[in-house]
Amino acid sequence: MARIGHASISEKGTINGTKGDGTGREVCIREFYSKPWDFAAIHPNATVREKHAKAIEAACKNDNIGYGQSDRNTLNTLAKAVGYDLSKVGKCNCDCSSLQNVAAVASGSGATYGSNGWTTSTMKSALKALGYKIVTDTTMLASAAYCVRGAIYVKASSHTMAALDNGAKCADMLKKAGITTTETAAPVSDSGSKLSTKLQSAEKLDKSIAGKYKTTTELNLRYGADSTKYASMVVMPAGTSVQCYGYYNVTNGVKWYYVVATVNGKKYTGFCSSKYLKKA
Repeated sequence: MARIGHASISEKGTINGTKGDGTGREVCIREFYSKPWDFAAIHPNATVREKHAKAIEAACKNDNIGYGQSDRNTLNTLAKAVGYDLSKVGKCNCDCSSLQNVAAVASGSGATYGSNGWTTSTMKSALKALGYKIVTDTTMLASAAYCVRGAIYVKASSHTMAALDNGAKCADMLKKAGITTTETAAPVSDSGSKLSTKLQSAEKLDKSIAGKYKTTTELNLRYGADSTKYASMVVMPAGTSVQCYGYYNVTNGVKWYYVVATVNGKKYTGFCSSKYLKKA
């Protein structure tokens, strides 16, 4: 799975809350999911896309930035004061669309921030005016495999997020957008460097979970049990068989099974989230 970054919900589980990220999940990185999305907006310049992704990563890492719709513009006010370096912003709030607006300004896309910032209902016209390419292919929008790092996903009157990794089929998405590129699916960390390719040790054993499983969706097999720290060895197609011998690690309350899988005739051993596995 590819990672995404977004502003999600306040510490109260509501649309408004106190300034700052009180839970670590108000403005956060998580795995890709389908809303489903109305469209993805992709800037034709790879440097702009990379700067957008880095701005979102910086915001997600900075716990001074929380979620709140009533004071959604406070992020932009403080970001402007520090040259849109979101790692340096003090206590403030944003919502899903104002965060993407601020990141678009930080990226050098030519975006500006109005008196109230973008909303999910105005983003399509605003992004098209800036030269972003709009993709509406429902198959591509539903799958992490087509993610393009720095692309903005939008469901009008609902939510928006940014992709933080290139999926295995990112070149197909870029081609659909009419963008010529040599980009690959190499994962990128929140510091802009590659994620770790050192295999993590399995720390726990539960023989009751040993057995054969199948992936329920396209799923990354990683070098370790954390999508924000460990690179993907391979993207396993939905329905791939994996063998678990009972070893696993836990990250954020989720068990990551240490498994063996064969993809395109090659055997891999690594970690994958148990959330996307079912007993065969």
